[in-house]
Amino acid sequence: MLKAPQNVADRARANFPNLLAHPPRRKTQQGLLYSENGVCVIVDTDQGRLFVGNVSNRVPRCFQSQLVLQCAPAMASETLSPTPGSSVVVTAVPYSHPDAIALVAAQREELAQRYGHPYSELGQAPSDSDVAAFVVAYVYNDTLQREEPIACGGLRAYDYGAAGMGELKRMFVRKDSRGGRLQAGAKVLTELERVARETLGWNRLVLETGALLVEAERFYTKHGYGRIENFGPYIGASNSLCFAKDLS
Repeated sequence: MLKAPQNVADRARANFPNLLAHPPRRKTQQGLLYSENGVCVIVDTDQGRLFVGNVSNRVPRCFQSQLVLQCAPAMASETLSPTPGSSVVVTAVPYSHPDAIALVAAQREELAQRYGHPYSELGQAPSDSDVAAFVVAYVYNDTLQREEPIACGGLRAYDYGAAGMGELKRMFVRKDSRGGRLQAGAKVLTELERVARETLGWNRLVLETGALLVEAERFYTKHGYGRIENFGPYIGASNSLCFAKDLS
């Protein structure tokens, strides 16, 4: 029989290690509340559930309980250890999918740490209503005996006066899955470019990244993106760098 309390705690620590390194802020009706830098996580060890939300939206989003209950027990200190020879599988999911929510929340937490203040969105934040496509990359974790979500990314229409263009949003790879043979970020990007070109009919993608995220700048440059003038809400933002790529 699976031990849901142990599973859900390990799942929370794996996705939000820095957040759960501190004592919970308080106990709510749903479980223990951890909150920092605009991200809140509620761990319900009794029911084996994990909730993710943010300070501006106090109603947490709930993980589907079956995703938690399928997890095999593991030590909290264990990190991702893919099976030798396993490959990354990139899957289309709704922006509101539990794994998408967890990865986006983890991205917010990391950005808050990098910049030293809670993450704030310039312009309109992505939502289910305007995200044209969203994907999550999974890899099989031999230790936990399940597929783990390790990376994500999305597309939405470019809304600044140009047709046939899209914007890359929420590109993120978990720290423990960056580099090496997995190449999860590259596979997510390749799939999003394919969807943009073949499904959505777009011929150009643009994106914004932070000026402090030098590894992101290297990543996009390596994959054919070039610097452009800041667009839309990023015009005049000194901490923003914008890039674009024509899709052939």
